[in-house]
Order: sequence, then C-alpha cells, then structure tokens
Amino acid sequence: MISEGWDYPELGIIVMARPTLSKVLYLQQVGRGLLILEFDFSLRRMYIHINILRIYIKIQKVMTFNIRTPVKGDEINYFWNRTGRITEVIGKELPDLIGFQEATREVREFLTTALFPMGYLVVGCGREKDLHGEGTVIAYRRERFELLSLESRWLSLTPSLPGSTFGGDQSGCPRILTAAVLRPDGAAEPILFLNTHLDHKGATARLLGAAEIMQYVADKGLHFVITGDMNARPDAREIAAFTDFAPCGSAVVDATEKLGGTFHGLQSLSEF
Repeated sequence: MISEGWDYPELGIIVMARPTLSKVLYLQQVGRGLLILEFDFSLRRMYIHINILRIYIKIQKVMTFNIRTPVKGDEINYFWNRTGRITEVIGKELPDLIGFQEATREVREFLTTALFPMGYLVVGCGREKDLHGEGTVIAYRRERFELLSLESRWLSLTPSLPGSTFGGDQSGCPRILTAAVLRPDGAAEPILFLNTHLDHKGATARLLGAAEIMQYVADKGLHFVITGDMNARPDAREIAAFTDFAPCGSAVVDATEKLGGTFHGLQSLSEF
C-alpha cells in the first residue's frame, strides 16, 4: 500500500493488510482511495469510509484473568513467584481490555505499577466494606480508550452498599462488579466493560448476581463486554442468564463457548 503522495479515485475496494494502531497513518492510507471521482459517487464513498472506520475501532483482544490471591501455601505458585510470568504473558498478548479477579490491594498495586509502562491503566477497588480485600479490577490500554465513568457495584439487594451480599446460600464473601464506560479512540459511541467474580459456593447467589448484572447492562443501553470468573460450568443456569439475554436487541455472543472448562488448578489443562 502506498501511503503518501498518491491517490487513485477510481479504486473500487481497499484492503488494509498492514496492522497499525496509529489513527493518523490509518486514515492516510485509507484516504488514498477515498477521493470522490464524481459527485454521484459521494454517498458510496462516504459509506465505505464510515464502515472502514468502524472496523478500525473494533476491539481486537480481551483477556479475563483470575490472578489468584497471594497464598503462601501455593508454594512455587505463590503470587509473588509468578509476577514475571504474569507480565510476560500480558506483554506478549497485549489485550485491549483485561478483567482481573482475586486482585487484593497488594496485587492491585503491583498491576498498577507493572502494567503502566505497557500502556495500561488499572482501575477498581476491593470488595470489602473498607474497599480493600479482593477486587475485580480492570485494565485498559490508555492510548485506545478514554475512561468516561467508573462504578463499583456489590452483587446484592443493596448494590451501592460496600460489602453487602444476597445472603441465602452465598458464602461469606461479598461479590463485586466493576463497570467502566470507555470511549474507543475515534469512536462516536462508548462501550461498557464489566468484570466480576461470582460466588464459589451458592448457585442461587450466582444466578441472582448474573441477573443483576444483565439488568444493569440493559439499563445502560450500551454495547458491552463482560469478563469474569463465573464459578460455573458452561451449561449452568447462571451462564444462561448471561447468554440468553438480549439487552441491546441482539443475542449475546459467548466468546468462550467452544473452550469448555477453563479451571486448571495451576496445572496444565492436560494434567488436570
């Protein structure tokens, strides 16, 4: 693709085969074939331009990561023995958005410091009454997104009350939802990015949590991405509460549908 000093208005199609995160370079290259040949072609050219821009702002990669809270009994798998591997994997994959689970205060501080040089901002708080303890923090690439709002909600009948729970079959652990409204670079409309960690004990608590999250999504009325540790099998009712809902008028896409189980107990999946 010739990116400078050359235009070809007669061009019928443009295929972007050169990856770039630079909007300036992208528009410069695409613009080689977007000059109007005749007035009658203006609307067609405008349509092509708009749709190419939509492709440009598409989120390329999302990661969900139960980072495992620091437990000395994990021995070689103790969190502070894995920090190098954690940053290595994230640096290799460079996802646009990351949802972490089990991120305690010290883990959040580590992630904030370690991921900043990679271009990430880490936001979110802990799930306890004092906003400490484990949290479902999120990380986003700061050159690709503008943070418009951030909210922490407790999965309970009183979601604005820190540390609150549903009770019933829920464990003693509060469960939290971290929700960020982000505007992708070059996009007119923002997206909603949510990250959670459903209860490990109570199926009813998980189902209520999933329903509360999807009601929140419906109220927002934005296109959305949800990450999390759902503590449930793919065929569980709480998973169906996510995938069977259509808050934006179209079906939810489960990007993990063909993965099967993902719990590995800090072993390789082939060994577990």
